[in-house]
Amino acid sequence: MDIKELQEIPKDLLLNYVEDRKVSSNLISEEQKQGIISASRFLEENGHHDLAIKLLNKYNARTINEYNLHDSEFINYLEKANIGINVQGYVTVGEGEEAIKYPIVILSCDVMRLEMMYQKLKYELQNDKTSN
Repeated sequence: MDIKELQEIPKDLLLNYVEDRKVSSNLISEEQKQGIISASRFLEENGHHDLAIKLLNKYNARTINEYNLHDSEFINYLEKANIGINVQGYVTVGEGEEAIKYPIVILSCDVMRLEMMYQKLKYELQNDKTSN
């Protein structure tokens, strides 16, 4: 291929302009999705687990199961005590199909409410011990 042939190729098809083309997760083909999965596998194999997960998530190439907060006894206990729980992000634990996204939470309330919840929990645990 000579320079004349290169000049006849539309700009948007040249590799030099690939960063100008937007790729939406909704517009990728199955072939592109497989390429993303292959690239993420390569990243994973080379020690870049977090980057591989980000790549898969960005293009909806794989859904990672998310831990349901309402499955947590602790979170349910906090909610019964009217202590606000706010999800701030997620941490992914495990790899491949076994990976799970666990929510990172913050507690939002006054310290007195936390103290009352703690004292109630201690009381319940002590009574539970003595009844067994």
